[in-house]
Amino acid sequence: MEQQIRIIVKCTACGWRLMDKVTSTAGIIKIKCPHCHQVVTVDLSLRRGRPLY
Repeated sequence: MEQQIRIIVKCTACGWRLMDKVTSTAGIIKIKCPHCHQVVTVDLSLRRGRPLY
């Protein structure tokens, strides 16, 4: 069985957990944080974040 690594993507303004990156998606997205209501830019090609096994 193949083990999948998920990367936790957090808000750069408040640190709220926005999403889990599961696939090898690349690119830049803008997402609105439900906690602080700021629009943050997230680069999905970088593997910054905490891995969740």
